[in-house]
Amino acid sequence: MRVTLVGRYYGGIIEGGAEIQMAQVKKMLGDLGHDAKILRPEEKDLGDIVHFFGAMDYFWNLAEICIERKVPYIVSPIWYRGGSLASIKKWRFLRTLEGRFSKKTKHLLKNAAKIVVPSPDVIGRIHVAFDAPKEKCVCIPSGAVSEQFLNDALSPTQQSGDYILCVANFLDRKNQLGLIEAMKGSGKRLVFAGGVSDSNYYQQCQKAAESDPNIVFLGAVGRSVLPSLVKNARVFCVPSFVDDFLIAGVEAGCLGVPLVLSNEWNAQEIYDKWAAYPNPKAPVEIKDAIESAWQKPNPVPGQTEWFLERYSEHAVRDQYQALYEQII
Repeated sequence: MRVTLVGRYYGGIIEGGAEIQMAQVKKMLGDLGHDAKILRPEEKDLGDIVHFFGAMDYFWNLAEICIERKVPYIVSPIWYRGGSLASIKKWRFLRTLEGRFSKKTKHLLKNAAKIVVPSPDVIGRIHVAFDAPKEKCVCIPSGAVSEQFLNDALSPTQQSGDYILCVANFLDRKNQLGLIEAMKGSGKRLVFAGGVSDSNYYQQCQKAAESDPNIVFLGAVGRSVLPSLVKNARVFCVPSFVDDFLIAGVEAGCLGVPLVLSNEWNAQEIYDKWAAYPNPKAPVEIKDAIESAWQKPNPVPGQTEWFLERYSEHAVRDQYQALYEQII
């Protein structure tokens, strides 16, 4: 089976969850003996199936070529919008009035062989937002935890002592500023690992934290260093306004680290009882959730087994294998 994986055009410059997911799928398919390649400008052959990572309107141009050549394609939208379904309907209506509604994204999803989402909640939201056919949606985790990650977690880390760890590129939707506001002056060590996707927001965060020596900015951290950094954290916290899976959080879950996320996206369907879900707009709630997580045993009993059963590389790989075989 020959699979072509298609990511964001700037993915090589700013790596995010979509690029990590695409690389993981490539590896998993390779481990199964399939020919998986990431689309490059010089490629001439689309293979047996194309898999888009994202629901960007510029993907529609290639999707049209897939349709013309009768090559089926899959879309992993990696998309989430919070609020009620009624509010999403209003959002779409207003964007349509303003001429900003993406008909190309609608067509991309409508003509997909399958739409891969991480949880049932996303199905209803993407249906209201873009008329995505519910019958084409299938729930598969948006990332996997590899044996290599688990092995690398045993390596020593340069960070010592107890600390709260936030792993995310600096974007306002990741809410690092709210986390700083919650924990500044608490006396607890707060470590940020993530690239600077929004330099203005990053500067705001640095300014907000400058009077607290316990707040540390590591910048982008390599995949070989990240596992031990996560494993040695006392608490993992990303109180984001918007996410759809949060691979780093699942990796922390597999290592048994207590988790603090937020109630603004579909996290509870993915993390179940193993995380706290404070309101990301309320720093007091974030702080209280972290204080409670701080008191938990680390690793949390039973947590590693629960996450590995659902999100290990082996478990996710089998689901992708079945999906591709069904389409071809």
